[in-house]
Amino acid sequence: MSITADRTTLDSPIVDAPIFDVAARPGPFWSLLNPALYLVVFYVVFEVILKSGIPNFPIYLLAGLLPWTLFSTALSAGTTSITSNGALVGKVWFPREILPLAALGAALVHYVLQTTVLIVALVVFQWTPSAKYAVALVPALAVLIVFVAGLAILLSAVNVYLRDTQHLLELALLAWFWFTPIVYPYRQVAGRLG
Repeated sequence: MSITADRTTLDSPIVDAPIFDVAARPGPFWSLLNPALYLVVFYVVFEVILKSGIPNFPIYLLAGLLPWTLFSTALSAGTTSITSNGALVGKVWFPREILPLAALGAALVHYVLQTTVLIVALVVFQWTPSAKYAVALVPALAVLIVFVAGLAILLSAVNVYLRDTQHLLELALLAWFWFTPIVYPYRQVAGRLG
C-alpha cells in the first residue's frame, strides 16, 4: 500500500486532534481561548497584583509558553501516538513515523492559531519586539520542529516496548519546563551558568 492509497486511514490521527472536533461548539477557537485566558491571568497576576517590574511581562511569558506548549504537546502526543493507534497499526501497513509526525502537525496548527493571540497582544499593548530577535524566530522554530520530530519518533518507538516512557516523559517535561527560562528572565541565571 502506498502512503496516499488510503487517505482516510492516514488522516485519522490528524482528525483526532481536538481542534478538529466538530462536536465542540467553538471548534478552532479553543486554541485561541487558552492563550487569551493565560494572557488575561498573567496580566492580572503579574502586572496588577504582584507588579513584577518586568515591562510587558505577560507578553514575555506568553511568548515563552507558546513554543514550550508546542514542544511539550507534540512530544507527549507523539510519544503515545503508536500505542494509542494500536488498532490501526495492527490492521494496516504504513510507515509508523507518520503517527508522531501527525501529532506534531496537529500541535503546529494549534501553535499557529495561538500565535495570533500573541500578535494581537503585541498590537494591543503597543509593544514591538526587537528586530534581532524577530529574525531568529523562523530558524528557531525550524530547529524546534526538527528536534521535536526526531525525539517524538524515537520516544514513540521506545514507548511501544516500555510503556512507562510516556509517564517518565511527563516528569521530565515538568523538570525541563523549570530549567527553561520561561517564567524567569535568562539574565537572572546567566551569571550562574557561566
